[in-house]
Parts: sequence; structure tokens; C-alpha cells
Amino acid sequence: MNIHWLAGLIVVGPWVLALLIALMWWLLRGTRHALDGAARISALVAIAAAMAMEIVLSAQTWMYDVFDSDDVIAVKHAVPLAAAMVALVIASFPMPRAARGIADVRRRTPLSFVTPRWVIIAAIVTILVVSLTIAAGAASSPDPNGRRTMYVIALGEVEGGTTIYGWYYSLPSVILLAVLLVAGFLSLVLIAHPPLGVDVDRERTQRQVRSRNVLLIVTGGLTLHLSTILLSLGATAGMRLVHAADNPVPLRAQPTFAAIGPFLQYSGYAVLVIGAVLWMMVAITALPARRSELPR
Repeated sequence: MNIHWLAGLIVVGPWVLALLIALMWWLLRGTRHALDGAARISALVAIAAAMAMEIVLSAQTWMYDVFDSDDVIAVKHAVPLAAAMVALVIASFPMPRAARGIADVRRRTPLSFVTPRWVIIAAIVTILVVSLTIAAGAASSPDPNGRRTMYVIALGEVEGGTTIYGWYYSLPSVILLAVLLVAGFLSLVLIAHPPLGVDVDRERTQRQVRSRNVLLIVTGGLTLHLSTILLSLGATAGMRLVHAADNPVPLRAQPTFAAIGPFLQYSGYAVLVIGAVLWMMVAITALPARRSELPR
């Protein structure tokens, strides 16, 4: 198989799998509610734009010829968060507005139309991302340029190192993560704030779907970012240092987390598919609502 075709399959394959999973879910389980009007179009455009950013920017190799390699790595880690930001902005239109003949003026909070489980899932993924970022940053060492990008192993008087998701790589992502969380919260505020109109049930349903989509977009971006961290740490775990000089038996050393290297790699790819499925679930809300006859 041509190397370019193989590389393309590795990049696009998880997204194709995620699309198939989401469509199978829609066909077998159905959906109780769907978006209508312009919100349906904005959801599709939002996910299409985010996917295009994620696939195109993650697959480009020309950036290594133009920019510093460390900067390219940092950007590729941050791409899922930036793509989620773009999707969030697009999916926020059209903004809900107070309709004529207001029927419900009760006070609403950003969580009024949110299912608690999606908030909990988003919080768990955020905690995982932050925890791994701090752990990897703490384990990083400065490279010759003073950037904390290296993981160094000492074997007697010999040292060896490889790249790790250190502070230099993670700083742009940490900033974007904070901005994404704030933007997600503001989106929930804008959805919940306007009073409901006369058709209370319809408007409540639409705001519930849109609020859920906000959390899916944010959680999907965080999950895809988590995938890049896991894959990076998995690659770091594969480092091996061998020192044979003046020793009848070569001395060997490896990262302290080498034993979980395969787990990090496999979980990284699994999490990538999960993140893509979360974004596909947003696109599914643009399809007509249907109920399956299968028990729920």
C-alpha cells in the first residue's frame, strides 16, 4: 500500500468509524428530539468545520519545513481545542431570542436545560486532561534551548532523552482549554437567558438539544486533545536506554511508566474515536427526529 494512502487512512479512519457508529446509533436507537430551522444548518456547518480543521491540520507535514518542530508539535496538540472553539461559535447561531407573547419568565440558569450526566462527563475529561498535563509537565526537563520538552533518563554517568508532553508543548493548550470552558459556559448562558415564548414545550426542547450540543462539542474537543496527550505519552514510554561501555552485561533503563506504554497507545486511539463520535452526535441532531421500536 502506498505510504500516502496509509497515512491518509490513519488520519481519516477514526472519523469514518465514528460516523458509522453515530449513524448506526441513529438507525437502531433513534432520537427523540432534533434541531429545526437555522440551528440545524449551523450544527452541521459547525461539525464540518471542526472536522476539517482537525483532519487537515493534524495531517500536514509541510509545517515542519516552515516552522520550528517544537512549535508544530505544540500546535498539533492544541488543534482539537481550537477546532472545538470554532464549532462552538458557529453552533451558537442563531441566538435564542425572546419571542412575542412571552409565556414563561421564570429565572433560568446556564444549567437549566442541561442533563447533569453530560456536565459530569465534561468535568471528568477536564480533570484527566489537567492531571496528565501537570504530570507530564512535572516530568519534563529543559532541552538545549531551555524549553521543557524532554524526558531524560540517567544510567550511571550516561543520560538519554526523548520528547514528552512538557510545559512548552502544553502551555498553548492550557490557555485554549481555559478559553474553551469559558466559551462553553457563556454559550449555555446565551441559550438559557431569553424568556420562553408561547410554545413553551417546543422552545424548551430546542434549548435542551442546543445545550447538550454545547457540552458535546466541548467534551469532544477535550477528548480529542486527551487522545493527543495519551499517544504522546505512549510514544515517550517506548524509550529505551542501553549502555554497554566497559560492562560485560549492557545496562538498560526505561521510563518509569514504560509498562503502561501499550495501554497509553491503545487508549489514545480509542479516545480519539470516542471524541469523534461525540462530535458526530452533534451532527446527528440535525437529522429528523425518529423513535426506534427497540427497547431503551
